Amino acid sequence: KVVANVDKWTVFGKISSSSYRKRILLSLMDANKTPKEIAKDSSVKFSHVSNVLRQLMRMKTIKCLTPDLKKGRIYSMTAFGKEIARSLK
Repeated sequence: KVVANVDKWTVFGKISSSSYRKRILLSLMDANKTPKEIAKDSSVKFSHVSNVLRQLMRMKTIKCLTPDLKKGRIYSMTAFGKEIARSLK
């Protein structure tokens, strides 16, 4: 389980050790997206996307812009997430 520890190198390690976390985070670099768009762009099965999004939110690298919606939520990268993504590239 990923904890809300926002130490940059701990988060960097957790993301770089998982191809799903890495691909999903990088897919949010260029634009805000829905889980369906994230799945398509990152080539991660849709069934895995929501779990990984929760992990990335706990790590403070992404945020949900529309938390009240059940369907069609839109996710965005945080400033911390952008910093991590630049380190991953």
